[in-house]
Amino acid sequence: MNCGEDHDLKILFVCSGNTCRSPMAAAMFRELVKRDSKLSALVTKIDSAGTGARAGDSAAVLAKKVMDERGICLEGHVAKPISRQLVTVHDLVLTMTERQKRRIVASYPEAAEKVFTLAEYVGEDAEIDDPMPYGTIYAYQSCAAQLERYLNKLATRLRMEL
Repeated sequence: MNCGEDHDLKILFVCSGNTCRSPMAAAMFRELVKRDSKLSALVTKIDSAGTGARAGDSAAVLAKKVMDERGICLEGHVAKPISRQLVTVHDLVLTMTERQKRRIVASYPEAAEKVFTLAEYVGEDAEIDDPMPYGTIYAYQSCAAQLERYLNKLATRLRMEL
């Protein structure tokens, strides 16, 4: 990733339905950036989308609840499907799984150099667990904790690239 001299980094987080993992990641990372002057000087846009999202869906009830516990509001979230325009306008596309990454690269091969799994981008070989199939508050809390760990590593990596 080349941030360029203008420090205008736009990040897109992607999951499947854009109702839990990616909106949680985007909202959590916005909070991280807001509290960090170095990051806020670099990151100008944070968004989310889904490889199989239905446009207009709201965030999952338990995702909202877990974010509320963290003082972060997902109430206004509206799901959107991944699109060429979204991929093009963002400098960095971070997926939750390898499968999502492969799907985006297959659909938009010209963007391959800027599409990574979140874990891969921070130097790990892992995926962000989908809490939806489990449908428990614990699964969503566990997902949020996993995201927090990787988002902190993302913040560290971006600060080093400044």
